[in-house]
Amino acid sequence: MIARPLICLKHFCFLIIIVTSSRSACSAEVPVIIKYPTQSSKIILTSCEGNNLVFRPIGSDNGGRIYIKKEELISQNVQLNFLFPEEFYDAVEQLETGEVIRSISIIGKYADPLVPFLNLSIIPGNMIPSILVYLEALKEVGDWEKVVDLVIQIPLSTAPPEAIDYVGKLALLLYDDNKSNDFDRLYFHILDQQGLTLSHLRSLMYLAEELRVRDDYLRAFHLYRKIQINDGALQVLAKLWVSYCSFYLGHDIVPEIFLEELEKLDVSEQGYALRELIKARLCIRDEDFYTAMRFAAKGRIHAKATDVYYPELLHVVASLYNELGYTKASQLILSELRLLFPENRWSNRDLNIPSN
Repeated sequence: MIARPLICLKHFCFLIIIVTSSRSACSAEVPVIIKYPTQSSKIILTSCEGNNLVFRPIGSDNGGRIYIKKEELISQNVQLNFLFPEEFYDAVEQLETGEVIRSISIIGKYADPLVPFLNLSIIPGNMIPSILVYLEALKEVGDWEKVVDLVIQIPLSTAPPEAIDYVGKLALLLYDDNKSNDFDRLYFHILDQQGLTLSHLRSLMYLAEELRVRDDYLRAFHLYRKIQINDGALQVLAKLWVSYCSFYLGHDIVPEIFLEELEKLDVSEQGYALRELIKARLCIRDEDFYTAMRFAAKGRIHAKATDVYYPELLHVVASLYNELGYTKASQLILSELRLLFPENRWSNRDLNIPSN
């Protein structure tokens, strides 16, 4: 190899190195548009080597290579758009109209070469939307093994939040279909992500809540724990749900620890009523029903009917009234619960006081 001196190419607006070789060392070749805020250029992406993207010019391959650092593209607000022929977009339209079998091979032909470049998903562009279309096609034909193999190669922490949203929904489909091994592969891939933004954490919160309402408190617990270690808008609520799941998992100490941290939570703050519900649950566990009623009543006063835990809170209040001998009050609360939430699981539960 012969390295030429550093030069500046007008189209790229920063220093790059051109290296010539008698043979091409690329492992894949895909045409792309590098789009700067004021200009764009077509070029062939051949590989990624460490932190460098390796390109060659459009046309015959004479062995010349251009190395550009990924950070340079990010710092200059560059978009990296992969170029697809018309048959790819025709196949996407076929997929949308239900012609999955006809479209999947064509979509795969153009999406598969993108897989070695998935670590570039931090750069804005059309990579993740294209991969998600491919995943949708694979999902439609039930090729779950390939779906999972592909998903676990996506660096979700640097990909757009829509990627975690989509993967979370795929995971729930697997969960509900009792495909536990495939689900666990996706779940742990999500759980392993580091440096998540607020948008990513919101996607994790959605998945945690879906698992919690399915009574999978352990998996929900670990997702909430991942959210609550991050400072930000979701931290307080995540801590409360950690405490909630911990109670249902039968932990003795964890709920109290988190509630002590949140003791100064104001009545106007999100999660205040949830905290009171958890306190009531803990008192019920200790058979301190009068104190439990005080906490549950405060929670009911400050909760909103749209809060996801509101039906449970009403059920706890009704059960406590029943336990303390206030039968009429208990029946009134139970009637409210069944009127407002006729399909909710708490509406059809017996008036007992579960300790967990």
